[in-house]
Amino acid sequence: MALQTVIKIILLLFLGYAAFSDAFTKQISLVSAGLSFLAGLVLQIITSAFSFLDLALACAIGIVLAGVSRLSGEALGYGDSVLFITSGIFLGFTENIFLLLFSLLLCAVYSIFMMLIGKKKIKDSIAFAPFILGGYLCVLAIA
Repeated sequence: MALQTVIKIILLLFLGYAAFSDAFTKQISLVSAGLSFLAGLVLQIITSAFSFLDLALACAIGIVLAGVSRLSGEALGYGDSVLFITSGIFLGFTENIFLLLFSLLLCAVYSIFMMLIGKKKIKDSIAFAPFILGGYLCVLAIA
């Protein structure tokens, strides 16, 4: 099995665990995020798939989202920003941007649908990690 396939599987398992956890407990484990980040970092050192600048920009997406979380009173949870920092180390900048865009699109479609059928109101919160997992599946499909 190629190392790039292993990298994709590790990220898929991590995002799957985070999505399940967020959906049912509204929490994302910082321990699993930290361990996944370290695994991704080791794999990037081994493969040299991305430049340092690319990885720094990819992780910066999550840092910007942490700022959004802070400014919005955690309308977007800090755990979600940690997911994007971790995914950045695996995906690089371009794919992490696509991950963010697909995740937001899936979340928007779901939210609009749920409001139209009267199951959610505009101020209701929903777990975002499942949409990050869905976004990653979209990234895998187009990659």
